[in-house]
Amino acid sequence: MKLVNKILMACLLGNISFALQAKTQAIPGDWKTECVGYFQVSVPGEIDIGIARGGPDPSKLRHALNAGSYEFYEDSNYLGGRIRTSSLLPKTSFLNIKEQKENLMKDLKLRMKTDPSINILEYDNGNSINYFYKSGKHNIGAVFIYDLGRIYAYQKPMAESEPNEAQARSDYMYVLRNFRARSLYELPTERGVCVPYGFVKDDRPQKRSMGIIMRLKDHPDVKILFRDQSALFNENFKKEENASVEQELRAFWERPDWGGVKYQALGFRKFPSVQIGGYKGQSTFVEITRPTRSSKYECSWDDQYFSKAEKKAAGCLPQTLDYGYIAYVKGDPDAKEDTPNLLLYVMQNSEDAPDGKPTIGKDELKKMADTIAASIKRR
Repeated sequence: MKLVNKILMACLLGNISFALQAKTQAIPGDWKTECVGYFQVSVPGEIDIGIARGGPDPSKLRHALNAGSYEFYEDSNYLGGRIRTSSLLPKTSFLNIKEQKENLMKDLKLRMKTDPSINILEYDNGNSINYFYKSGKHNIGAVFIYDLGRIYAYQKPMAESEPNEAQARSDYMYVLRNFRARSLYELPTERGVCVPYGFVKDDRPQKRSMGIIMRLKDHPDVKILFRDQSALFNENFKKEENASVEQELRAFWERPDWGGVKYQALGFRKFPSVQIGGYKGQSTFVEITRPTRSSKYECSWDDQYFSKAEKKAAGCLPQTLDYGYIAYVKGDPDAKEDTPNLLLYVMQNSEDAPDGKPTIGKDELKKMADTIAASIKRR
């Protein structure tokens, strides 16, 4: 009898969960929609797009888009290369790049006189910058475009000349011809792939890995990540072949490099099914316990090393309690059609709130995350 009751209770809870999820299908009218890769996702209100690397004000520096020194958005992998988007920059930053590349070509032309392995195959320094040359066994090239106040760069890793030369050169020209800048929340009507503040027109999905981090202006303690990635990348959290989606989600939370942050999955079903963009995956909603961030030595250690009384005497603040949501779809690299890996996480960190207190409660965050997941679809 107890077993029957448990089964009935599980069915009831499953139906309730499904009914609650169904209510989130309607996207509120005041939400914003942004495109990522070949998909679009709706979020509650205005957002800031996260910059991947920090640095000083790029407008005050001579050059732009050099790794480690300038602010630009997370790399978008496309056609075997990477597309980068700068923060807002004056046109002088782009003119500085033009000057750099002009000097590079002058230097290469001088070296070509004594080094037959160097050959400039393409160079245009007009409204955009496009160059492609061979140096020894390597192909080297790049595209730089300035539009709507931003610099966009496309570059492939150096590759040996054969058999990649023709394809690499073709990819550079393809991006140059089909790329255009776009505004935040602008959804292109034609087919193609979206990068932060940019768009590449194409007729069918290409190999890519594209994701953006969004911070909610109304809830600065909440960050949202959505990633569209070709199944061919075969990246995972479990670090083993043929891991299930549930194993992947467990591995994400159980990674040892979280710096003392602890996660506890919530709900009767720890990894319920979810639909993202028309694909079936699984999700998990967790409670996040974060250690106190303090310069006090005692505050960063577990209670087994320093007791609560010792921490209180040292002036340690209590641990913060936040919530997070992850939904994951694992694509099939052997499928004839494009079946991507899709990742969505909605993560709360109270330390990012103005007064260090959460701006949104557990139930509201869960409802928000379910609605975001339901909003994702192919463009």
